[in-house]
Amino acid sequence: MKENPEEVKLLKSWRPLVQMLGGVSGGYVELLEFDSMADFEKHFVKAQRNKEHWKFVEELTLFVVPGTSSTQVWSSVE
Repeated sequence: MKENPEEVKLLKSWRPLVQMLGGVSGGYVELLEFDSMADFEKHFVKAQRNKEHWKFVEELTLFVVPGTSSTQVWSSVE
């Protein structure tokens, strides 16, 4: 993110978290925040074309326990 800010300009924030209660206790959660689903889609398409992104994903995947990864979309309640 620091080396290529243009690549992640649509990403408002990113935080890795550890789940303490519920679900898989002790599991990790990666929270990405965007202003809209359209911004997420633009970011996702751009990331799919980036070779460095795929290298990072491949390296990260080595640490994921099979069957424990999932994707969820949340919206804030105001």
